Amino acid sequence: MTFSLGLFSHYTIAASVLVVLLVIGLAVAGYFASQRLKQNKTRLAAILLTNTVAALTVLGLAFDIQLTNNQASVTYLVTHGATTEQLEQIDSQQAVFVLREAVISINNKNILDTATLIEIPSQLLSYQPRFENLHVVGDGLSLSQWQDMRLLMGEAFNNISVRFSASTPRLGLVNMSWPRELAVGQFIEVKGQLQGIDALAVDDIYELNLLDPVGQRVDTIRLKTTESFSLSFPAKSMGQWVYRLQLSKSGDMQPLLDEPLAFSVTKPTPVRILIKQSAASFETRQLKNWAAQLGSQISVLTQISQTKDIRQNINLSAAELTQITSPFTEQALINFDWLLIDGRALLTLTAQQMTALKTAIKNGLGVYIIADNALINAWPVPLLDWLSDIKIQPLDVASFSAIPKWPHSMIEGVMPLAKAIITSANNSFLVQSNDAKILVSHSKVGLGHVAVSLINGTYGWQTSGLTEQYSHYWQSVIFGLARPKQTPYWLNAASDTLAWVNQHLQKCVLGATASGLATYDQQPLSLILTQDILQVEQRCLTIWPTNAGWHELAWSKNSALSATPHKQNTSIETWFYAHAKQDWQEWRQVQNRLVSQKIAQQQNTQRFEKTSVKFLDKIWLWGLLVLSMSILWLERKLF
Repeated sequence: MTFSLGLFSHYTIAASVLVVLLVIGLAVAGYFASQRLKQNKTRLAAILLTNTVAALTVLGLAFDIQLTNNQASVTYLVTHGATTEQLEQIDSQQAVFVLREAVISINNKNILDTATLIEIPSQLLSYQPRFENLHVVGDGLSLSQWQDMRLLMGEAFNNISVRFSASTPRLGLVNMSWPRELAVGQFIEVKGQLQGIDALAVDDIYELNLLDPVGQRVDTIRLKTTESFSLSFPAKSMGQWVYRLQLSKSGDMQPLLDEPLAFSVTKPTPVRILIKQSAASFETRQLKNWAAQLGSQISVLTQISQTKDIRQNINLSAAELTQITSPFTEQALINFDWLLIDGRALLTLTAQQMTALKTAIKNGLGVYIIADNALINAWPVPLLDWLSDIKIQPLDVASFSAIPKWPHSMIEGVMPLAKAIITSANNSFLVQSNDAKILVSHSKVGLGHVAVSLINGTYGWQTSGLTEQYSHYWQSVIFGLARPKQTPYWLNAASDTLAWVNQHLQKCVLGATASGLATYDQQPLSLILTQDILQVEQRCLTIWPTNAGWHELAWSKNSALSATPHKQNTSIETWFYAHAKQDWQEWRQVQNRLVSQKIAQQQNTQRFEKTSVKFLDKIWLWGLLVLSMSILWLERKLF
């Protein structure tokens, strides 16, 4: 707290004259008082003191005294992870709020004697609707918590200053990413990083174990702090699964961390497949049988003459068959997601059929072309100008074979290939050989994807017992090429975000109708989805899971869903896992710290140093002047 002379500081001469007159007057009054009260030293001292007080009050009334205060009003919010040093720096005279989840991490409990406990950050607005400075201490707040604060405060949020004091990083798994929903046969790839706490222990070796739901070890890796890691394993069975990631010091049995890894595995989405072949083959027969077992709708066209095909249909209803009576018209191809065609059959397509195929690809159809000698020797084909980014060169060799490699592939045996070399202008591929040659190319044409494959003998994997590898190959290929699944469907959760207990979660359905209703296993009544403001093609709802574990959501276009507890055949289900507060604390710490630092940078932190100025209240100076003058008057009258 400081003092300044306000208005009179600009008039130094007037101030000097006033001071001189007061000093002279005080000296004269003191001289006469000393002559009059020589014999009474006590009374003289009292008179001199009273005269001095009166002179100072006159000086105080004459000058505009201001009080400057650099201690701005601050509202403290203590979050999980706040250190003892940070808590000791908190001004207990200010408003202090502590999140209940942070109490367990506070070593100095003295702060709790004066602080107010709250359940969620936005609850502090109930105690302090208006404040100018917010100082967040600890791990910080999540993005959703900041959004809640902004929503409740409105425009007032933009006028507050935010300061963030981050907690000390802790040992743990951070920057995690893995798919939350996937189909049987797909691979779950888990990525992350080990965060360290001690720069001196950077060379320590840690062991990270992946355990399945029954505690069996699936995979193990060794790593140091700050190192990134990647684990992958196949999704073999449908259901909702929770694996565990356990971190321990190398050689120690006791885990330092034990984190849940939750994901839902569903049946592969049926794909509408069209197979066009110049002659029956083992390759297409095995593929047809495999896809049929997964519920895919399949139509097989096998050429028996120059202009005639025989058709075999699987899992197609009578109504659906009426839409594909003409197999290679533009209208018929709209009803398929993926086309497999061999090279000879491709070359026999008429110009009109080729144009229809090109249009269908540009509209999203995926095409897998099995290269054979006829196509290899005829390349480049003028009618396939939309595949000008790849070149096919025949090989003059007796045989050609390689080990195919694709993401998460487990094939180790050599397989025979079509005798050719594929090169791509952008080097894009779905499958390559063990010596990095393209075996299955990948070209994007409009909204669709096209592949040319030198592989024509995957049926050998199926017949030799490599069923899992066979299934994974075709799922990988179809996933990379086929038209996106048909709406409506629930949008998958982001691979780097988690759902938390007692925090809002938004789930959306793409292509949902306005009459559709959703059911949530924690709500007795059906819920209505609202159209997203920005993404108008999707409808969303917001839910607040109240307990940890798996939760089910279902959407149905059938309005009768609200009147019956049984799911309709038209319902679309999805699952999500709500994490407890003790899960992934170190990962949350990193996420909250980054978000809170960004908020603090965006808000105006200068207000924390803002100087508040106010005028000194002079009522007590007037009272002191009147009192001192009255004492002097009474002394002269009565004594």
